[in-house]
Amino acid sequence: GVFEKIGYTEKNASLLQEMVDYSYELAKGWNPDGSTRILFRDNTLLIFAPYVDTSGYNNLSDMYYGCTKLSFIPALPTKGVLDFSGCFYSTNIQENPKWDYSNTLSLSNTFQLSKVVKIKGLIAPKCTSYNSTFSSCSYLTEIDYLDVGEVSGIGFYYMVQGCSKLVFMRLVNLGKSTLTSLDVSGATNWGTGSEENRQSLIDSLITYSYDRANAGMANFTIKLSANTKALLTEEEIAQITNKGFTIS
Repeated sequence: GVFEKIGYTEKNASLLQEMVDYSYELAKGWNPDGSTRILFRDNTLLIFAPYVDTSGYNNLSDMYYGCTKLSFIPALPTKGVLDFSGCFYSTNIQENPKWDYSNTLSLSNTFQLSKVVKIKGLIAPKCTSYNSTFSSCSYLTEIDYLDVGEVSGIGFYYMVQGCSKLVFMRLVNLGKSTLTSLDVSGATNWGTGSEENRQSLIDSLITYSYDRANAGMANFTIKLSANTKALLTEEEIAQITNKGFTIS
C-alpha cells in the first residue's frame, strides 16, 4: 500500500528493489574515515542515497554533485561539517535534507541548478559564503530562514540569481557583517503573491536586519528587482534607510 502511493505496484516493484539494491551496493564502498567523500559524484543512476556514516567528516563539498536523478537523501550526522559547497548541485531533491548545519562555513553552489522547491530549517549561523547557493534554482519558492550575519568576502555573489519563483525569503542579521552590498534582484518576485510573502521582505529588511547606522558602520546597498522594490512603502523605505541601508 505504501509503495502504491508513490507509483509502484506488484508489476514494477522489482524496479524499486533494483534502485534500493543499487544504493546498498554503493554504500558498501563508503569509508567512514573521510576518504570517499565524492563516492556518489556525477552518478546519474542514483535515486535513493544510502545512509552512510559522515560523523568523522568536516567536508562534504560535491558529495552528490551531478546526481541528476537523486530524489531522496536520509538524515546524516553532519554536526562537524564545515563545507557543503556544491553538495546538492543539479540534483532532483525538492527540499533540503534535515541535516545539522550549525558549524557550516560555506554553502557556495550548494543547491545550484537543483530542483529544490523549499528550504526549511537550514540554520547556519556561522556561514561566511552563500555564493551561488541557490543560483538557477528555477523551482525554488521559499527560503524560510537564512542567517547572513557572518557573510564575508564576496559571500553573496549570485546567491539567488535566476530564482524567478522565489516569493518568500526571510533573511536574518542582514548587514551585520563587514560587507556593504547585496544583490537579490535575481529573485524577481520576492514578496509578491500574498501578504505573508511581503512580510518576509519586511522581516528581512527591517525586523531582523542589523542596525548598521546605530553601530557606526558604512552604508549597505541592497539591490532589489523592480517588482520587489514596488512593494515597499515610503515609510518602510525610510525605516530601512534609518538602519543604514540604501535600496537600489
